[in-house]
Amino acid sequence: MNLTASEQKALNRIGIAGFRGVRASGQAKKPWLAEFTHKGKTYYGGCYESAREAAIAYDKLVIKVVGDKAITNKKLGLFEENEIEKTDLSDYLLEIAGEFILYLDKRKSKTGKFLEFSKAKLRKKISLKEVWQILLYLEEKGLALLSNKQQQPNLIVVRFISKPLKQHIEQQKQKETTMEKVTDLTQLPIESLKMLAKQAEELARTKEQEGFEKDALRKTLNPLILNAVQAKGKYERKLNELLDISTELDNALNALKDAL
Repeated sequence: MNLTASEQKALNRIGIAGFRGVRASGQAKKPWLAEFTHKGKTYYGGCYESAREAAIAYDKLVIKVVGDKAITNKKLGLFEENEIEKTDLSDYLLEIAGEFILYLDKRKSKTGKFLEFSKAKLRKKISLKEVWQILLYLEEKGLALLSNKQQQPNLIVVRFISKPLKQHIEQQKQKETTMEKVTDLTQLPIESLKMLAKQAEELARTKEQEGFEKDALRKTLNPLILNAVQAKGKYERKLNELLDISTELDNALNALKDAL
């Protein structure tokens, strides 16, 4: 690696953290701080769980303030190639993500909820935001399929996507794309036509079952509805009789008042 004199000087001054622009923050949970000074002004990039995270933050911050000429950890060769782009997760969350995938892979169904995993495997709780970061990371990397993103991340059912499953998903996508593009059934291959016929048969069976269930329900409810209507009429007649009696009593009371 060819470094300029200023870059070599910066490399020689790297501290105990192993990165430029990173020092101890004094915090227990996030012990590393990203900062740098430019033209007498100190800029802070935040505190992080690992020195590498702080170094990444430093690089982003110094480029934003100084520009492309800034001396970064990446320029000094302190990162492996493309390491910054690997992930936005901390080392700790990456480790948890790996354990979660192993947990899913060992399950017969290859599916599970993070909540179940955390209760069984994690000694230290993490926030829902961090759980969400892990799940989105796994999905982005093509390692997991999330069932319903509207739920809380802890309750989302996650499926581990193994290589065979990946291939199956890709094949299904290709078939669906092909069938969407083709409007003339005569252009479809025999396999696709068979699949369409099978789907149509299943749909017809479902509709037929739904119709049967509706008829059965109607037969069950009709007598109940009839009884309810009859009961309603009966009580309405009783109510009218009571109203008539009430009117007669009112008339009798009025007559007594007049007599007195």
